[in-house]
Amino acid sequence: MTQSVTTAPLAASARRVLDAMLQEQGETGLPEACGRFEVGEGVAGIVEVWGGAEGIVGVHFPRATSERIVALATGRPAAFGTVNFEDAISEMIEMIIVGAKGELADAEVGVTRPRLVYEGAIDSPAPGVAIPIWTECGTFFIWTALQGASGASADGRA
Repeated sequence: MTQSVTTAPLAASARRVLDAMLQEQGETGLPEACGRFEVGEGVAGIVEVWGGAEGIVGVHFPRATSERIVALATGRPAAFGTVNFEDAISEMIEMIIVGAKGELADAEVGVTRPRLVYEGAIDSPAPGVAIPIWTECGTFFIWTALQGASGASADGRA
């Protein structure tokens, strides 16, 4: 499994979710290698993946982008970090991940529900790749650090 194979279904799923939920068009940027997932100011949903692929996937929304997306999704603003905000952003992240789940590996994969993180960094369990998704609401990022169940990293290294 290569990183482009890993990120392509996630980016396509993100664009489908944006279009279906928000009538918002997204454009995918070029993937970049990264070893740490920096949350910074904003919110990230971290999902653990197991089965045919193992590791983590994160979806990071800078604060302003997350607030615009939540307001568009719910029809009204929700204060950053409140229960209503977390419910809306978690649902969006889960839809992106589940929409790509079947394409992440040849075999069945399982995923956890998103765990929201508001600050800090997450070290990568495998070589990581980040891909930006540009929207009218702002840019957000999908980050993957997956390896095949055989132990090979997503870029093909053992």
